[in-house]
Amino acid sequence: EKKEKQEVSVIVKYGGGLTVALNFTKAFINLKSSHPAILIAPRNIGFEKFECDRLILITVPGILHLWIFRGFLDYIWIKQKIKRNKIDFVISLGNLPVPGYKNQAMLFDNPFLTLASFNNIPISIINKIKNKLRNFSFKMRLNNLKLIVSQSKLQNSLLLKKFNHLPGIIIIPNSYTTLHNNSESKDIPKIREKNKIKLLAFSRYYDHKNLNILLDLASLFKKYNANYIIYLTIK
Repeated sequence: EKKEKQEVSVIVKYGGGLTVALNFTKAFINLKSSHPAILIAPRNIGFEKFECDRLILITVPGILHLWIFRGFLDYIWIKQKIKRNKIDFVISLGNLPVPGYKNQAMLFDNPFLTLASFNNIPISIINKIKNKLRNFSFKMRLNNLKLIVSQSKLQNSLLLKKFNHLPGIIIIPNSYTTLHNNSESKDIPKIREKNKIKLLAFSRYYDHKNLNILLDLASLFKKYNANYIIYLTIK
C-alpha cells in the first residue's frame, strides 16, 4: 500500500511563527499517524529532535536564506524537493505559500498582511519595505492555496475584508505551548478583591504588537478605580 506523504514547507526562522511550527511538528509526531511527512526547514533551529522514521527532515542550506536567493529557493529548490519526493499535500507554515503548487494549505500568522497602512506601526523603514514586498508576493500566490488556517475571528474578518478571492478558511485558535517543559511556571496570584475582573495578555513582546498601550490602559484603570487587573506574560 502506498503511503500518503505530507510536507510542512518553508518554516519561518524566528519569532512566534517558529514556536507554532515546532508545536505543530510535535503534535504531528504525537498523533502516531501512519502517514509519513517530509519537513523542509532551516537547520539548527530545533526540528532535528523530531526526526524519526515517520518524519524526514530536509534542511535548507543557509545561503538560500539570503534575500537575493529567495526566488531560487521558492521557485526552483523547493519545487524540486516536492517533485522528487512525490508530495501529495503541502502545509506551509511560512510567510508565503509555495508557488506553483495548488494542493496546499497555509497557516496564516502574519499580522502585517491585513494592515491597511504601516504608518503607525513602530518598525524600521527596512522592515516596512520587506513587509510590503511580502504582502505583494502573498497576493500573487494566493491562488495556490486550497485552505487558509486563521488563528482568530478578528483575523478571519480582516482577511475577508482585504482580499476578494480567498480559498476556504477555518479558524484554529492559538494554544499554550508545551515545548519548554523545564521552563519556570507561575500560578496567577489570588486577588482578595472579589469583584475584580482579571484580563490576561498572553504574549511575548514584539514591537509590531504595540503592547505598550497596556501601560496606558492600566493607568486609566487606576485613575478611574476600575475593577480590572491585567496579567502580563511578557518577558
